[in-house]
Amino acid sequence: MVFLKQKKKWYERYLPFIAQSPHVQVKWLVSSCKKGKLAPAELTPYLRLLLSDSNVESNAELTDLLAGVPWEAAHCFLKVADIYDLPRLIRVLPQFDTDMALLALQKELPSYEKNHQKLVDNVFYAMNDR
Repeated sequence: MVFLKQKKKWYERYLPFIAQSPHVQVKWLVSSCKKGKLAPAELTPYLRLLLSDSNVESNAELTDLLAGVPWEAAHCFLKVADIYDLPRLIRVLPQFDTDMALLALQKELPSYEKNHQKLVDNVFYAMNDR
């Protein structure tokens, strides 16, 4: 009996995000941003998984999931997001203001990317859609 509890704790510790529903994933990301125990580079893959999750097929569903996210967590999501994930994140965030736009525009482009203008255009188009 005790062995099963330890196994569950191990599972929750190392796979807290993948095995949960998208609603629980959002709660986990918000709490991770508030606690600040994980570095932004460590949160990036989790945000990417949420944005590209097959359970959340449309932007409307993801917008509904992110509706209760506090302003500070939304800023954290923008800081953590990769430049490739920014356009979808901008489209699904329920609140978007000029501070968030500045955070999105300050993202550094990867040095290996050959088409920098296309990445910047995608971010601008997402902001224009808002």
